[in-house]
Amino acid sequence: MVPGLLTALPYALPPLLGALIGYVTNKIAIRMLFRPLTEKRVLGVRIPLTPGIIPRQRHELARSVARMVSTRLITDDVLLRRLQDPGFVSTLEASVSHFTDEVLAGSGGGTDSAAAARSGVRDMAALVLSAFLRSELFSDVVHRLAESTASGALAMKADQILPARAKTALLVRRVVDSIANGPVAPTAERAIQRWIADHLERDTPFVDIVGRESLDRVAAIAPGLYDPLLEALLAFLRDPKTRHELSVHGRDFLNRILRRLNLLQRFLVSAGQYDRNISENMPAVVDDLIQSVEDAGRGAENRQRLIESIQAEVYQLGDVGVRTLFERFGLQADRMVMRLFVAAVDLLGRDEVQERISDSVVRFLERQRPRSLGELLESVTGVSPQDLTQRIVSVVDGWIAREGNAEQLAERVVEFALRYVGAGERRPLGEVLPLSAEQKRRIDRFLAMRLQKAMERRVPQIIASMDVYTMVVEKIDGLDVESVEQLLLMVIARHLKWINLFGALLGSLIGGVQVLVGIMS
Repeated sequence: MVPGLLTALPYALPPLLGALIGYVTNKIAIRMLFRPLTEKRVLGVRIPLTPGIIPRQRHELARSVARMVSTRLITDDVLLRRLQDPGFVSTLEASVSHFTDEVLAGSGGGTDSAAAARSGVRDMAALVLSAFLRSELFSDVVHRLAESTASGALAMKADQILPARAKTALLVRRVVDSIANGPVAPTAERAIQRWIADHLERDTPFVDIVGRESLDRVAAIAPGLYDPLLEALLAFLRDPKTRHELSVHGRDFLNRILRRLNLLQRFLVSAGQYDRNISENMPAVVDDLIQSVEDAGRGAENRQRLIESIQAEVYQLGDVGVRTLFERFGLQADRMVMRLFVAAVDLLGRDEVQERISDSVVRFLERQRPRSLGELLESVTGVSPQDLTQRIVSVVDGWIAREGNAEQLAERVVEFALRYVGAGERRPLGEVLPLSAEQKRRIDRFLAMRLQKAMERRVPQIIASMDVYTMVVEKIDGLDVESVEQLLLMVIARHLKWINLFGALLGSLIGGVQVLVGIMS
């Protein structure tokens, strides 16, 4: 056996030695990548290949790894695909749901995290609400809301709003009685006195009080009133008493004219008996005068001129101040208005008057039940529902646009919201704002979706703000050399083992080739 082993040893030994040498040399070469960790010196001279390649080039390694990670691993596409991954979306929804659970379950005496979340949500809601109420979007929302509310209310049938007949009558009686005998009358009296005094002091133009439309209506009815007024005037003039009075005044007028003539003129008039003839025929003269007035009044041109004169006078009176207007007619506005007010209040205090008013209002309202509220207001004011809607919207828009009003509204709403939430400080927020399970799921899904979309839109900015390259470089540079070695070995240890085995195999093959070459030679 021993002679045979010795005979085979020359053939087996070269491959074995080659394998051993290949394995050991690769092992040493790999070891030299990391070791020694620091440079070694003999007599002050650095020993070559110290420190190892990786410790010596660790900064370049850090930059290479950072470059690869930032350009190949963590990119916009990679992060975007991750954000859109169903698993990530589910995780995000679960995280949002957990957060909202903490907020809704937290109370004033709850955990610090719940209290902090609750306070953060409250403050954020206050800021968002305040900004929204000051925005143009809120103005547009208010505009649309006022428009839809006004048009919807005006489209409602009066029957939907009015109570039963008996209740309506009782309500009207109570309203009228409260005006006459309740606190309304003294308050209204003081308000009217202040209103009159203010307008008299400023001598407010009459048109500013009654409105230009009222003057337009008065001017518009002048053509329709002309003929009835003319007929009334002619009937008055043709009345026997009026004709007699005109005859008397005519003779008196004639005598005054004669007295102004000189002696010769009066002698000639008397000699011809002109004065006597005129005096005796005065009734006929009056009839001729009345006929002339009728002919002139019925003439188309005269009629048009008179109507235009009346309309012009109406508008001229509208431009006159109320104090000047009352002084022109010798009236005391304050006394006249207050007398009318006192008389009206006294009249409203009578039972029979209240009964008649109640019956009249009830009959009127009963006839209006089939009509819409807009049609009812149009019949009273003459303003169409569309115009009334636009006026309401204009008033609301004007109030919102007025400087300072939006800010005041924002402060009031935020104050109310904080007070409402603050009232439940000792209770969980879920009790203050009760939500069903489905409502909470919808809120969680909405928040998660909005958060995901926000992150998707901001992917380039997120990656830029993270600065992956610098982060990786600083992380690797911050590790000690042994930690870098362990980090690399964790990644390539398995591959390095196969390199060692490959070195042994290659050495064995070289030894085998040497044996074959020896045999052949």
